[in-house]
Amino acid sequence: MHKIAKEYTSLWKFDLLFVVTLVIDALTWVVGGGLLSVVAYYFQTRALQLAAGNDAATIQEYMLSLPPDQLAVFSADLRVFVIQFVAALIILPIALVVLYAASRSLLSNIVERNHWKVIKLHKWVATVVLLIVILALYAGAAVLVRQMLIILPLRVFAVLYSIVLAAALVHVLMLAFLAKRNVARTHMVWSSIGDAFAELKKKKRLFLYGTLTLILLQVVQIPLKNWFFIYPTYGIIVQLFIFVLFSSWLRMATLRK
Repeated sequence: MHKIAKEYTSLWKFDLLFVVTLVIDALTWVVGGGLLSVVAYYFQTRALQLAAGNDAATIQEYMLSLPPDQLAVFSADLRVFVIQFVAALIILPIALVVLYAASRSLLSNIVERNHWKVIKLHKWVATVVLLIVILALYAGAAVLVRQMLIILPLRVFAVLYSIVLAAALVHVLMLAFLAKRNVARTHMVWSSIGDAFAELKKKKRLFLYGTLTLILLQVVQIPLKNWFFIYPTYGIIVQLFIFVLFSSWLRMATLRK
């Protein structure tokens, strides 16, 4: 027991490299979240301006009552809004993926003490896209497990499903950390992800430590549920901070072991 406790505590090393990775992670979320918030606020404001607080039926009646010249102006404004919205739906996800890929490239090369090369960014974008696909598969598997467990009593279901989600998240995070480390070393995408799956088999104890740590963090937040409900914005910030801190710790523990 003492040996296990000593091994677990040895994973918590708050050195300069950990702080740097934590800062890069935090800045990535701040910039990405800020960009998303600005775009969302712009379209919400424009939609309110066009609708003037009316529902769809009222707007339709309003358009039918307008003189031809005013109808043309309103239609033009509406057309511009739709074009901008569609463009944002296409451009914004691409921009966020590129931003995240660039930050992962910088972070992984810092951990590996390599020189950061922008010309390799397309490989990082491909890696991030593939990892998103893998994450979607994990999410699909979690949904299937949920359907299997839903017949259990509510409290038993809640506990078991929380454990399943925690284990799945830790597993996919460790996979992503190893894959990105491999890309930083070899600049190969497919083989890096394949090798990451193979390396995961050697990190079963760390996977257990990570899962138990994440579950403990969830338990600690239970008394704050009402506060999160009353102040959702602050709740999101606190939970995001905890997730970034946990993922930064898990990254360094995964890559150091």
